Amino acid sequence: MLRHPENTNLNLYFAPTFAGRPLLVSSAPFIREYLHRLDETIKNSIEQYSRVFAFRVDLRLPANIQLPACAYTNQVIDRFIGSFKAKIRHNRRMALISNPKAHACEVRYVWARGVEHHRTGECLRCPQ
Repeated sequence: MLRHPENTNLNLYFAPTFAGRPLLVSSAPFIREYLHRLDETIKNSIEQYSRVFAFRVDLRLPANIQLPACAYTNQVIDRFIGSFKAKIRHNRRMALISNPKAHACEVRYVWARGVEHHRTGECLRCPQ
C-alpha cells in the first residue's frame, strides 16, 4: 500500500469504491484513514437518525493579506464547528418553543485542513 509522501502515517487509496460506496475517481488518490473516518461518521449518523442531511463546506482563507498565525492551525475549524453547533442548538431551542415535539439534532462532522483552505463535512438530522 502506498504511503502519503508528506505523511507516512497515511495510506493512499485509488479504488473506485470504499466500504461499498462509490468514490469520485477523478479526485483520486484518497487517504484511506480519512475515508474510514468519513464512513464511520456516516454510519453513526444513519444509526442515530432515520433521515440524514449531509453537506460540505470549504472555508477559504483570504489571499494576498497577512493572516494571524492561528489561521494556519486547527483553531479555524474549532471556531467554525463551535459556532455552527451553537447555531443548531439555538435553532432547536426556538423550534421547541413553537413545537414541543420538535426533535433535537446532534451535529456530526469530519474535517481536513489544507494549505489555503479547510474542508468540513457535516451530517444533521433531516426534518420529517
